[in-house]
Amino acid sequence: MSIVRRPSQDRHSVQPALRRVSSAFTLPELLVVLGIIVILAGVILSALSRVRAQSQSVRCLANLHGLSHAFLQYAADNGRVLPNPSSAGQSWEQVLDDAGYIGDKTILMCPADQEVYPLVGSSYDWRDTGDPNSSLAGQSLSGSLTRTNPILVYETLPGWHSKKKVNVAYLDGNAAMLDQKDWLADLEAPIRSVSGPTGNQ
Repeated sequence: MSIVRRPSQDRHSVQPALRRVSSAFTLPELLVVLGIIVILAGVILSALSRVRAQSQSVRCLANLHGLSHAFLQYAADNGRVLPNPSSAGQSWEQVLDDAGYIGDKTILMCPADQEVYPLVGSSYDWRDTGDPNSSLAGQSLSGSLTRTNPILVYETLPGWHSKKKVNVAYLDGNAAMLDQKDWLADLEAPIRSVSGPTGNQ
């Protein structure tokens, strides 16, 4: 008669009991992890915000560059004289658009402008100061300028891209970001003598 061996019931008791290792985080560990996540999220969001602001400023400068060329093209086609919106009874945007110098009207919108564009349909203004000494409205580019490269067109309000900064384009078409005080000083500074040729029509 063969003897059938059965596993001993107490064999398992001979082997050491396996300990269960807990994979859960303790409360302090969770707090540390959450703190790190919050810090990283803050850094990433800050970087994304800076990139977005820089991208908007670049687009705005491109708009200003394009608008300066629209003004210069208008002058080139009109005896070197810049538009005079008050004489035309229109805004400068309408004068340039009606004459065909603004092809895409999105050029009038600064992507960071949530204040002016929604109200008037343009984020920009130009050197129509009302002062014959400093204004370019209706002025001839063939006249004797006492300053060769004044600001031509600019953002209506400062601070859209950087605190106390404003984007501008000069008479030569170059665009740049300026300190608010330098922008205002440029607009107030004379560009020609009142007694000089103006080209007003």
